Amino acid sequence: MEYLREFIVLKEGGKVLYCNSSELIKDEILFGGFLEAINSFYNISLKDDLRQIEGIVLRISFLTKLGCQFVGISSMNVSCNDAIGELQFFTNRFIELFPEILNKDNENDVRVFQRFNSEIIKTKKDYLGKGFESNYLSYLLESEDW
Repeated sequence: MEYLREFIVLKEGGKVLYCNSSELIKDEILFGGFLEAINSFYNISLKDDLRQIEGIVLRISFLTKLGCQFVGISSMNVSCNDAIGELQFFTNRFIELFPEILNKDNENDVRVFQRFNSEIIKTKKDYLGKGFESNYLSYLLESEDW
């Protein structure tokens, strides 16, 4: 990933289905619960959907699809549009690869989602291998149907 430092997929209750790395997040379960609590509190109290949390150094962005929260963590030095664009791209790829699992309410073995790591690596290799003169986000937009 170029713009996101972390990509996380949460189910209701803050259950972490997928987290691409532990560079920033030391305890995925605790972090998932924290994000779920903040999101639920915001939604219930203010009757609105939380889209971003901004700090001095990092930004947390949220997308909700198929009953899941797709979360991207990016540096504040990265433009918001670039971070959201990459979050949308990887959210759509995740949904394309796991539609039958995401649509079920049953408890899943979350290890099945770890194969998404290779999808992230493949996307980056495809971009670098094509020698695009445009930026990475342009490549992502050109390579997918939105």
